[in-house]
Amino acid sequence: MGLLSFLSISSTTKTDRAETSKELSFIENEINSHVAVVFSKSYCPFCDSTKQLLTPLIDDLSIIELDKMPNGGEIQKELKRLSGQST
Repeated sequence: MGLLSFLSISSTTKTDRAETSKELSFIENEINSHVAVVFSKSYCPFCDSTKQLLTPLIDDLSIIELDKMPNGGEIQKELKRLSGQST
């Protein structure tokens, strides 16, 4: 079963925001612009299951394929820092 994490970016402190990276800005923008966001890897079967489950249920679903992005590894590191989870 895939793991879906909901991040609360609004809980970051002003000091954290002063050091905002472009990856964190991207994550915040995606989360604030959509009902739900799935940060995925295109080859992950658990991600595929999650996307297949959520796509028909959520009209404003953003799917970010980290392995297809030049800075996907950095975005994944930032997600791990924020959530404490690597998957």
